[in-house]
Amino acid sequence: MISAENPTDGADRVAVDAKGTQVTVDVVLSKLTIGYETTVASDAAREEGAEDTGGSADAAVGCVKGADVLLVLETGESLFAHSKYLANNPYFESHFSFLESNAAASAAAAAVKTVRVLPPFPSAFRSTIELIYNFSGKTPEESAAIAFDSISTKQLVPLLRNAQFFQMQPLIDACTRFFVANWKPIITRDYFSPKHLPENSLCPLLDKLVELKTPANIILEVLVFWCSNESREFSETAQPIVEKYLNLEKVSREAWENLALKAPTGLNVCVSSVGVVKNAVNSVGLEVNCSRCGWKSVAAIMKNNGYCSGEIHKAIRNRAGE
Repeated sequence: MISAENPTDGADRVAVDAKGTQVTVDVVLSKLTIGYETTVASDAAREEGAEDTGGSADAAVGCVKGADVLLVLETGESLFAHSKYLANNPYFESHFSFLESNAAASAAAAAVKTVRVLPPFPSAFRSTIELIYNFSGKTPEESAAIAFDSISTKQLVPLLRNAQFFQMQPLIDACTRFFVANWKPIITRDYFSPKHLPENSLCPLLDKLVELKTPANIILEVLVFWCSNESREFSETAQPIVEKYLNLEKVSREAWENLALKAPTGLNVCVSSVGVVKNAVNSVGLEVNCSRCGWKSVAAIMKNNGYCSGEIHKAIRNRAGE
């Protein structure tokens, strides 16, 4: 809550209720008063900060003591933080450099800097900041190991998107490695979609799969589930990605059949009959289900110069012995 009243000079005011569970802080910033309410940890480590107790660095996240930064989200949520940890991160380092180089800001410098941030996933913001704290003083390899242990199938996409936003390469590397090891449950999550995981965020994951020589069946399944809730119009985006990362001729019959059953919508967004013919002309028994012609073999389409007059290609399957 921000008010334009002129606050009196003095220290920040802290009030804790009888149970010690809520704290209200008024931070004086130039001529604005920002009212902030947060939960206070019951243990001394949270109250004093990790550096006073020997605990992990992330215990200091949200602590009022020693805080010189107030991080404000678009949702209105705020979080006290410490520049000595944040300055190790490229995103925050650039913000602090701007604040320090701005003459007007320097003239009215306050004990607490306000930094407004717009992470892709506010729900994972605190977890992201905790990792920034824990990366302090660590090598990239050590940071990646710390990050890997904090990732779950549910949090993979939120953490990856936030990592890309905050330029956290160790977390990006950890998310990529986690995805390679746990792709199957991850692709069924609601967050695994173009809405939450756009193409520029998905492609690094696909790059790693290709680098590791992942079978074409798996890469196609990943892409099909990514598109599983999209309309036919999304084909213009999806199909070039399929062409970039896949040789459809290497997809097995079983994979075609399974995907046609499990995710027909995503399959039809990712692959067209013409695309199949172009990339899999040697596949035995490959068929396309055309809205006009019904099931039609690749051989029959090829006899017609690769042209199918049907408007909707509903599914794809392989049938042995065609």
